[in-house]
Amino acid sequence: MEVDQYRLLLDNAQVGWWEADFENGYYICSDYLVSLLQLDDKRLPINDFLLLIREDYRERIKSEFAFFKGIGIYEQIFPIKTCYGYKYVRTKICKRDIDSSGKIDVLGILQLVPYSETNENKPIVSNKVDGLLRHLGSVSRALHSFIQTNDMPASIQLVLTEILFSINTKGRAYIMEYGDNQQTLSCSYEVCSEGIEPVRKSLQKIPLSTLNWSTRKILNLYPVLINNLDELPDEAAEEKNICVAEEFFHSY
Repeated sequence: MEVDQYRLLLDNAQVGWWEADFENGYYICSDYLVSLLQLDDKRLPINDFLLLIREDYRERIKSEFAFFKGIGIYEQIFPIKTCYGYKYVRTKICKRDIDSSGKIDVLGILQLVPYSETNENKPIVSNKVDGLLRHLGSVSRALHSFIQTNDMPASIQLVLTEILFSINTKGRAYIMEYGDNQQTLSCSYEVCSEGIEPVRKSLQKIPLSTLNWSTRKILNLYPVLINNLDELPDEAAEEKNICVAEEFFHSY
């Protein structure tokens, strides 16, 4: 099949490709994306691309885009300014390579999806429900990537990133694992918001004998949900001390 025929098929499917040049800070866009996004040039500065994203999605997508450079796994749907107005698009990383000099090359697609938020078809939901649905959608896409890749650590990092950024909070997200025949608890994975210091190294081999309250809850399949540390009972004094010492209440 000739190049022109490939281009015709992609254009009819409303799919364009992009390539990230992180060293120079821009995306190289296909002809379809140049037309869709009304660009003056195939080279789109990363900051200019972020300004095209609808404002209520911008910060979250910015955080996610900053992260995917390191792991090469990403798929997301968000509204962006196009020649048709604000429309939802789906973007996905298809390939990531690192050459001998350490330069990272990322190739992906961006596709116009067949729905919009016009008054005629926009669902009537509260901001809280809308935020929850958006959060669950982000996590489900992360889990989908999780089962498609052989890179388990990268997939876990992606899931934690989706959880942290999609709920629009500043803090940390962890995975804690039992070890030493279920006698200790250690942090095996951690993702932090920008400006938040990681504490994974200090959360290693915590004796379960000092965490009686939370261990009993978790082993009985009860979630530990609190809004602030003052809600912890007296018997959870050690858990409270750890939270205060490590400043990781956001994710406990």
